[in-house]
Amino acid sequence: MITIKSKKKALIAIVAVTLVVAVASTVIFAASAQAEEPLCYSKRVEVYARGIARQQIENETVKMPAELNFTLYLGERHGPFTPILGAQGTADINGTVYEITCGGGKIFHRKDQVFLWLTGVDGENQTFVIRLYAEYFWMGGRLYVARSVGVFKTDTRMWLGLRAKAYVFPE
Repeated sequence: MITIKSKKKALIAIVAVTLVVAVASTVIFAASAQAEEPLCYSKRVEVYARGIARQQIENETVKMPAELNFTLYLGERHGPFTPILGAQGTADINGTVYEITCGGGKIFHRKDQVFLWLTGVDGENQTFVIRLYAEYFWMGGRLYVARSVGVFKTDTRMWLGLRAKAYVFPE
């Protein structure tokens, strides 16, 4: 026969178990949501690149100085790939400074290659896109880009040829 004391004990036990399950599921959900945060990055890479920009104007090739200074934010490595989650910095093409506001791409570790895109706006609020391909190597604890080629597109299109060095900062 069930008594009042046993009903109270059963009710207290059910409430306690329910609270434990609710708190545990909340903690597990918060931990998994924190691990999937897209703004988290594992490394920060500061890149300093110099070279030339070439543009075809009225059947003549015009060469201009080009300089890119930007920071890449890398995600966690997945096999032979590391995603580039974001970028910010500046691009100086022939004295005109462009603000890099975002970027993305992939690093292929087996071939020491980087595919990168950067976007942003200039002083007149015109958008631009820079697409780069680079081959890199390590020497003396630093990362160097042996060769980088790309395209700089606004309302016109320019070819970029760059050499760069980069500093890697673990977070």
